Amino acid sequence: MKLQHTVLEKLGDFLEFTPDEKLLADGELTVDDVAMRVSQLGPDYDSYVVIAAKVTSLFPHNLKSVLTIALSANHCWRGTAGNTFSFDPLTEELFLSVRLMADEVNKIPSYDLGDLVLNLYEATKHWQAVVHQLDCNDNDYDFSPRTAHAMSFGLQSIQLQ
Repeated sequence: MKLQHTVLEKLGDFLEFTPDEKLLADGELTVDDVAMRVSQLGPDYDSYVVIAAKVTSLFPHNLKSVLTIALSANHCWRGTAGNTFSFDPLTEELFLSVRLMADEVNKIPSYDLGDLVLNLYEATKHWQAVVHQLDCNDNDYDFSPRTAHAMSFGLQSIQLQ
């Protein structure tokens, strides 16, 4: 069985649905209003699975500002709840994703995988709100105080002396 199918079946157990052929084929699902995709990747195509949740589509006028705040949150996973930001330059879409190795997929119980996906969902909703309220100015970074707070959301870094 493909790793992607294992993830989707475990998610189905957690969310109480049975994956159909289309879902098993394309790996695309929607949790409430968050589009997610389960992709099987790796050099031997069985190495790992990535669950990616779409945060937003970007536009050229705010690309620099949004990527700056996303990369700031990505630093030491500060503000991403352990997920990782990624950007697809072809579609100009920003994603939050989590990677699971093959042994993790096979060992993780459905409820733990469900919690992982719910964590990804909540982090995605948080960042959708941050990007939505981000005040962008093409010439400088005009982050509102709430956006500045969002950049440091989560574990705080400690400066060693």
